[in-house]
Amino acid sequence: HSHNADEFKMECEKRGVQWIPFPETSELISWYRKVRSIDSDIREHCPTLFGLSNQLQHVTEFSNHAINSTVSFLASNVEKVVSYRPFIDAEVEKLIKASNSKLEVKNFSDEIDETDLLLLDNEHTYKNLTLELEQHADKVKKYILIHDTETFGEVGEDGREGLKKAIDDFLRNRPEWRLHSHVGNNNGLTILVR
Repeated sequence: HSHNADEFKMECEKRGVQWIPFPETSELISWYRKVRSIDSDIREHCPTLFGLSNQLQHVTEFSNHAINSTVSFLASNVEKVVSYRPFIDAEVEKLIKASNSKLEVKNFSDEIDETDLLLLDNEHTYKNLTLELEQHADKVKKYILIHDTETFGEVGEDGREGLKKAIDDFLRNRPEWRLHSHVGNNNGLTILVR
């Protein structure tokens, strides 16, 4: 237990963020180590999700599947994580209990609460990403992260225009936002910053 916490504290220090331990972290730390070690479509980006959220108070995600991103956020010092999902399975139920009220799971809705960071990893189409950015960008104070921007960058999962055009259109129309970074590994992750 203390070995895991020490390892986790070192990772925080390496990223230049302070780690303030709280009692329920031990289980979340072990889950975080697990999602970082098991091959998945987002595994390589988990340290980025953890590092960014560690400096923030509120994180929101739109996710259709696994809990990897959710765990990465919860293991950090972020105070609140709101995860929009199509359903709650047994794994998500366990995570809700382990988070000690830090995690709130909701069905997809039109409105989100004000948040510091928004992760969009939902339906990977130009139309859907354009709609999500239009609907939710004004509620985001700092970062918008979009996953699968390499895999569905040029062509969306519907066979039509991809995510890159939606991002370009958004940035052209919203000068308060700019491209922070894009990496192509592990299906791609694009970070926009306000």
